Amino acid sequence: MSGYPLALLIERESFEGVENSSRCLEEFLLQKGLNDPYRCDEDDQTYGLGSQVSCEGSATDSEHASGSDLSTVQRTYNDESSRVLGCSHYKRGCRVVAFCCRKLYTCRRCHDENEDHVMDRKLTQEIQCMTCGLFQAPCAECKGCGSRFARHFCGICNLWEDEPGKDIYHCDDCGICRLGKGIGKDYFHCSRCNACVALESKADHKCVAGSLDCNCPVCHDPLFSSTERVIFMRCGHAMHDMCFNDYTKHYFTCPLCRKALGDMTEFYKAIDEQLKVSRVCTGRSDFKSQIFCNDCEVKSEVPHHSQYHKCHKCEGYNTMVLNVIRT
Repeated sequence: MSGYPLALLIERESFEGVENSSRCLEEFLLQKGLNDPYRCDEDDQTYGLGSQVSCEGSATDSEHASGSDLSTVQRTYNDESSRVLGCSHYKRGCRVVAFCCRKLYTCRRCHDENEDHVMDRKLTQEIQCMTCGLFQAPCAECKGCGSRFARHFCGICNLWEDEPGKDIYHCDDCGICRLGKGIGKDYFHCSRCNACVALESKADHKCVAGSLDCNCPVCHDPLFSSTERVIFMRCGHAMHDMCFNDYTKHYFTCPLCRKALGDMTEFYKAIDEQLKVSRVCTGRSDFKSQIFCNDCEVKSEVPHHSQYHKCHKCEGYNTMVLNVIRT
């Protein structure tokens, strides 16, 4: 694939005339105190999130970044107090050279937050080890010092994540990495929804074509490529799990189709009991309301009430008044 030049101008560290072998590099790193790929000395300098990479030549040049100078190593931290490498989004031991602008960022989200354009991480052709500074093609372990960049690495998505206990798998049908143990383990891919759905909800899953090809109805962030957990509601629509928890503190219907989010039988029974003893004005007896039930999608005509209108078919109160008529 053609693209931007990949040769990077970096100075090479002198090894006092000794050939730059893996063994010598390892000894050199030990002398520098950089033998731990995820913990760095307190006097290590932390650089900014994004830095321009100088470019000259092409990917076939002999001067392509095959050596490294520790003075050019730019480290960012997921947890600076513990010297854990990464950023606020991921724990990882490498930085990526953005294909679009040739700048070094720890992840594509850091890039997007600081630039006026979006980075396609799948186009990434080069990374830098934050332990030894070596520039190389995307991989799981550094070709120079041998440090492992992360517990999880996907060569398709160019994704590194070293968070302990965080399960990640690549879905070929979705074309991206998702949270979970994998297809057939805790998720299955629904081709109609074009989404991965939890196996535990397979029997009750309601397909909605392209249900993730939209933004979350609460926070309005994209759902398909979201790094946050996404859940499907009974109606088939989706939203972020955290948004769902906040939303259901105040509402019990889907914000898109208005269907009930759960079994409301007991709640409706409580309304029945309240109406039996309530002194709230029930409306004029010479009026009726034409209503539409959001759950069973049936229209009916019921006695007018100032607040509640019960569906004749499903006996639920998740209804809306279409018209009020005089009898």
